[in-house]
Amino acid sequence: MALADIPAPCLQLSETVFCMGCHPRVGTREVTKICPKLCSAWYNACAQEFFSTQGINVPPSPCLDDSVVCAQLSSFVKDGEEMCNLYGYEVDHSTMDDTGAECYDGTIDPLEFGLEEPRVERGMDIVIQMIQKILRAQPIMIVIISFVVGTLALLRMSFK
Repeated sequence: MALADIPAPCLQLSETVFCMGCHPRVGTREVTKICPKLCSAWYNACAQEFFSTQGINVPPSPCLDDSVVCAQLSSFVKDGEEMCNLYGYEVDHSTMDDTGAECYDGTIDPLEFGLEEPRVERGMDIVIQMIQKILRAQPIMIVIISFVVGTLALLRMSFK
């Protein structure tokens, strides 16, 4: 059994909606609802595609190539909000604007979530970085640093 031929926009928006649980703000419960604009876009991308349903309040599923009863999604789902609700998503009516700041809109801010974790510098890393900077600045410091490091190493060994 294979899925019927579903266009890319419908599949892509379905993935976006179904990936809501993976969003960093959803996982931490900072965002709990889906944006109405995303629901509408999803519905509009899939409205003319053929789906089957098992009954009232059951999410529709794309028709398989051997499905017996199928109908266009628009014949049994009236709009994006109903579609999102059928799949268990709560639509956020408090942020009907375009920003979608307080609801899941399918995007992730790369400036907020795409940053590399700051590296915690350890003591020896800091010393090595300082030595490298000094060596680049003044080669004569090699002698002084060698003397200091050698003295510290001898002192450390003598206390063991």
